[in-house]
Amino acid sequence: PSNRKNPHQETIISLYTTKYEGFGPTLASEYLEREGFNINHDTLRKLLLSKGLWKKQRKRSPYRQRREPMEQFGELVQIDGSIHDWFGILKHDCLLNMVDDATSKTQAMLDSGETTRIVFLSIWRWIKRYGIPLAFYVDLKNVYVSPKDTSFSHVQVACKKLGIRIIKARSPQAKGRVERSHAVYQDRFVKELHLQQIKTIEGGNAVLEDGFVDALNKKFEKPARNPE
Repeated sequence: PSNRKNPHQETIISLYTTKYEGFGPTLASEYLEREGFNINHDTLRKLLLSKGLWKKQRKRSPYRQRREPMEQFGELVQIDGSIHDWFGILKHDCLLNMVDDATSKTQAMLDSGETTRIVFLSIWRWIKRYGIPLAFYVDLKNVYVSPKDTSFSHVQVACKKLGIRIIKARSPQAKGRVERSHAVYQDRFVKELHLQQIKTIEGGNAVLEDGFVDALNKKFEKPARNPE
């Protein structure tokens, strides 16, 4: 046999088919490393392709120019809720996601809906850990902004007291960074919950707080153009 052949190839294939089926090669290689099997994601991709366990993914061509990120951490934080079947039980709960525009650093919490309560809790957690940002980028949901120019939502009132500017996004494309972060959670977080057989919001939040979000940031966070 070739010296380049992974000696644990059959075990790796067995683990993939019984435990990690449907995982992309990059994510699967990370979980296999936890199991003690070091295999490069590109090597695993080729192995899965040869066994018919993975299909080549066609990359879509970009169809719009992305906005340049802000220069400094805390200059702008995007907030949005992702309504999704997080637990695989046909029950759609909300993951409230906060993403720093300059670095893509994320913070997330689960709740039954995108309510003022979960927004306030998330903002408070962010401020305790990182400080008060200059601005929030939000969509036009009532929880964030009042539909009437003569009144204000609870979030608007609180942000005014804190000196945080509210910037309204007019389309999902305008909040591209938080939307892309949603996609990461809908892939990686859903798979983690399935592996741990977690079916409750409380259990999901425990996973998020017990290193899952920190691991995402370690992998996907990028340095700000201005590090100050």
